[in-house]
Amino acid sequence: GGQAGGDLCGSFLSLAEAEPLVRRALGFAESFEPAGGSADGEAVRALLASLEEEAAALWPAGWPAAALHEGLERYVMGLLLPKVFATGADAVEDKVLSAQLDTLAFIGGAHVGIDESQAVGPDWEAALGELGGINSLAAPADKMGAVVRACARLSALVAPSDGSFVRLLALAILRARPARLHSNLEYVARFVDPHQLWSPEAGEPFTIARAAVQYLAHLDPAALSTPSHGRG
Repeated sequence: GGQAGGDLCGSFLSLAEAEPLVRRALGFAESFEPAGGSADGEAVRALLASLEEEAAALWPAGWPAAALHEGLERYVMGLLLPKVFATGADAVEDKVLSAQLDTLAFIGGAHVGIDESQAVGPDWEAALGELGGINSLAAPADKMGAVVRACARLSALVAPSDGSFVRLLALAILRARPARLHSNLEYVARFVDPHQLWSPEAGEPFTIARAAVQYLAHLDPAALSTPSHGRG
């Protein structure tokens, strides 16, 4: 899986026999008019399924089938990205959330009931790295993968079933400050395969991430001016 899938598929798409697939993908991207919501994801997944079926007959024997699926998704979503990511209302929500996170920049673990000793070390730093890199990825499955890996790292510090896990993830988001966070989560929700979205392995961490963002969005900075363990 991973980046190797994209590299293999990139090599495949540069072959002369793959040219009709490339033309179809380019034509789709050029004429695609986002409607917003689930219809966009359904249209893209229908195209990907059709391209994958056509490409399977040309795919070199011995190359992993998963690389074709992942690579086609990366290729098509890369073409569509300017039309479907961080546009319209999503771009506005990004600004609103970013402004809210700016006002919460002073927050420490104690403000949200997290021991600062939990927000240190290699697992914490790795989680911040995953969260901070989400915006640089193009494919929805890759963005979701970064969220899943971040939660896996944080689960070494606090069990995901613990009530404080959402707050720990919220603190990590606040420290990592992923760019265009609202748009990234909406894009995943719209375009990732529904089977992934509802799977325990990927869907649960993604749901927790959305809850953590909602938690941050509704925090009142004025009410948090003193840590929760003391008054005045």
